[in-house]
Amino acid sequence: MLLRARNGICYIEIPSSYTYEDDGDNLNIYSETEGVGATHVTSYYISEHYDFVPKKELIEFISSINSSDNKEYSDVIECTSEYCYAEFTNYGTFWRVWVLFSNGKAVFISYNCDKLDMNVKRVLSII
Repeated sequence: MLLRARNGICYIEIPSSYTYEDDGDNLNIYSETEGVGATHVTSYYISEHYDFVPKKELIEFISSINSSDNKEYSDVIECTSEYCYAEFTNYGTFWRVWVLFSNGKAVFISYNCDKLDMNVKRVLSII
């Protein structure tokens, strides 16, 4: 199933058995029967006057998720001028976070699940 963010910034391909909620600004994607965890996608148009730096935005994004000092691990694993990715665990929850940026559009994605399920295969494509 191909979902389109209401603001038109991105498309997300999910298995037809997955459930999604779209409140206009955010997409929440999960499977009640087949998957573990949940994916949250938020996208924005960025002003040309704003100096958008994916690594800086990723660090701020992680801080908004993880406001405590209980991170067991956190690292920016991969970063370019258009893409940054990191993962960490916090209070027994495993997180993967991405920041994508291109042509004045930014997409923030977070995936989280129980730390015990962190190696379960996920099926989600972002276009």
